[in-house]
Amino acid sequence: MSPSPRHLWSGDWQLDSAAAAEELANRRAQGGEPAEPQSELPSPRSRASAATRVAARLRSAIRRLRGTPRPGRAHLRGALLVAALVLLTAGAAFGVTLLLNEQSSTTASGEHPWLGIDVAGSPLGVVVTDVVPGSPAQAAGLERGDLITGIDNQPVGTVDSVSAALDGAHTGSRIEIQFSRGPVSFTTQATLGAPPAGSP
Repeated sequence: MSPSPRHLWSGDWQLDSAAAAEELANRRAQGGEPAEPQSELPSPRSRASAATRVAARLRSAIRRLRGTPRPGRAHLRGALLVAALVLLTAGAAFGVTLLLNEQSSTTASGEHPWLGIDVAGSPLGVVVTDVVPGSPAQAAGLERGDLITGIDNQPVGTVDSVSAALDGAHTGSRIEIQFSRGPVSFTTQATLGAPPAGSP
């Protein structure tokens, strides 16, 4: 019968350990106790090589992660690119609008042809409300109250359509105006002039 196990702190552990080791060696020599099975734990060398392999894999993964942008950065770059394109498009549209307005103001400031009438819309069409004395319209025989029905054989029914018909013409152009005065229809010709100084 073997002695009961003793705790390391309950006596001289070095002597106890040496005695236990000697007793174990005697039993093995006599064949009374089978040899202890080999531990299945890896050797220190294999543990070190496994740790080295894991560390190498971690370093490799970190290198790969540093090389590829994170999804957050990719989305941010995409959003910044879209915002830049929107700003560029808006700037181009603003520039075109300014250019067109500048051309319109140049045309209105002296190059736009002038007929010399004021018109208003009515249920019957476009009515002449005023004729400027000495204007191309007065020279063509237009009077207040005349109903303009066409310009250059194009029907006009609104004030905007009269303006659109005159937009393609230039100073010195000769246009044909269809109008009615009461029940009678007339056709006349007017040579568009430059607006007088100080006119809007």
